[in-house]
Amino acid sequence: MKKLYRKLTAVWLVFAIIFSIAINYNPLRVFAIADANGFDVVDGILLSYNGTDTIVNIPSGVTKIADYAFIDNDKINTVNISPSVTEIGDLVFLNCINLTTISGTNTVVKIGNMVFQNTKVSHVVYSRNGLTINYVPKNLTTFDIPSNVDTIGAYAFYGCKLMTSVSIPESVEFIEAAAFYDCSILDNVELHSSISEIGESAFFRCEKLSSIIIPESVKKIGTSAFSSCKALTIVTLPKYLKSIGSYAFFNCISLETITVPICVSILDEMVFGGCIKLSSIYIPPAVVTIDLTAFDGSSALSTIYCEYGSSAHTYAVQHSLDFVLTVFEVPPTPVPTPTPAVTATPSMSPTPAVTATPSMSPTPNVSSSPTPSPAVTATPSMSPTPNPSSSPTPSPAVTATPSMSPTPNPSSSPTPGPVVTATPTMSPTPSPVRVKGVALNKTTATLRIPATLQLVATIYPTNATNKLLTWSSSNIKIAKVSSTGKVSALAPGLAQITVTTRDGAIKATCVVKVVQPVTSVKFTKTGKASGATLAAAVLGRGKVLALAGFVVVGPANASDKRVSWKSSAAQVAAVSSKGVVKGIKKGTAFITVTTVDGKKTAKCKITVG
Repeated sequence: MKKLYRKLTAVWLVFAIIFSIAINYNPLRVFAIADANGFDVVDGILLSYNGTDTIVNIPSGVTKIADYAFIDNDKINTVNISPSVTEIGDLVFLNCINLTTISGTNTVVKIGNMVFQNTKVSHVVYSRNGLTINYVPKNLTTFDIPSNVDTIGAYAFYGCKLMTSVSIPESVEFIEAAAFYDCSILDNVELHSSISEIGESAFFRCEKLSSIIIPESVKKIGTSAFSSCKALTIVTLPKYLKSIGSYAFFNCISLETITVPICVSILDEMVFGGCIKLSSIYIPPAVVTIDLTAFDGSSALSTIYCEYGSSAHTYAVQHSLDFVLTVFEVPPTPVPTPTPAVTATPSMSPTPAVTATPSMSPTPNVSSSPTPSPAVTATPSMSPTPNPSSSPTPSPAVTATPSMSPTPNPSSSPTPGPVVTATPTMSPTPSPVRVKGVALNKTTATLRIPATLQLVATIYPTNATNKLLTWSSSNIKIAKVSSTGKVSALAPGLAQITVTTRDGAIKATCVVKVVQPVTSVKFTKTGKASGATLAAAVLGRGKVLALAGFVVVGPANASDKRVSWKSSAAQVAAVSSKGVVKGIKKGTAFITVTTVDGKKTAKCKITVG
């Protein structure tokens, strides 16, 4: 029995070894011979690195770094990738626990999965020629996506728990599933009008994200896209958004109100479920289906703003919720249209018709000529008129006129009394016209300090009796609003401006983003605003200078501090997109930094010795 056990164990071990060799077999590696620096390179492919240097410069001529090439290397801390490299495989730097710096990735057009898994790399520059970003290091703190990237791939920033902000360029069209999943302290994301779709779970559990303005270009928000964004208080959805996936805003426990766009037709399963502070929602008539669980667990929901007879109105009645009848933009103002007809009818009071009847006294026409038979036929009740000239029959006409002549005898007769009392009896008949809706001329706006914006509120119907309004701001330190709706930008951030009708307390909102514009840029010797100006620097050939560390963009609270770099003589001193200057050959060059916002510039003279 023991012999049989030993034989089986031996067979199993042989099989395990063969299997291990098979799955790790690389025909190129068999013939690879490490050079003096420890690189195994075959036909331009770097298969592995066996050196002991802490700073590794990938050799010129390498076009691809193979899978696992640097796996488990705990010595390297810096890798400079050659411009010839266009592809980096999967898990290349897996478990390189001391690796902190990667440079040269801006020329790479294909980067594999989990490349920097379990490293200390905190910043990587991607330039992917319009392709997709698939994976970035999990210990990133900030990330600037290059302007030629059009897709942020699935799970690209998954689990980046140290990243607080990300700059998404206007070239990005798609944010795929789970792109920013579990970026738990991400609190600042700016989306541009090039984006058409936000994928499933794209911002799932971004627990510090407090506000988001989704651009008008977005037509679809995927399932669970913003689920469990627990700090999310302000959400501005695009007017012509067509689809909101199930669970899209599930468990957004800080969300208090939201407006569903006018083209959305379905509120799907748990779309606003678990939003425990959601107290009111605007639902347009285009919404024809509301899932039974759409608001499940949203215990504070008490008011639905809707149109009469809409699905939202029915839902509110069935669930014993308060509803406020509101006019939405689409279909185009159905409520205000009949209102002018209502205001026109009082002007057609029958009273003028009554006063017009005295004009039918034919006696003047009869006295002037007996021939006009039409006058006679017009007053058939005055049959004796055919003989007005020969007989005193005009006396009936005289008796008829006294019936309309009480006015000459007001002092002698109390009859005018009823006339006076009849007039005031008509004043209470027009009942007050109640306010049914209010709308603002803008739902979102961006203001640059110290700009102002005049918001205009329109009350429906237009002939409402009480048109008084009150205005308020969610954060008066960022933007304040006057009693007439004039908004003033004070400090960078987001504020929600709300107008409320006195009649019915119906509300409309506008989310205002306030930005602090850049006013200056300069080089200083300390990299601080108070430092002396840095006008020139000397650099040795082959040496580098991180000139970006000496740039000061003013003011300190400027909203957009991004800059671009340019060298007047790149053959003398080249500068990277991150402001790192490298001395190439002897000579002089001027390095210019330009702010993206405002195009402010500063120059520094670089002398290469």
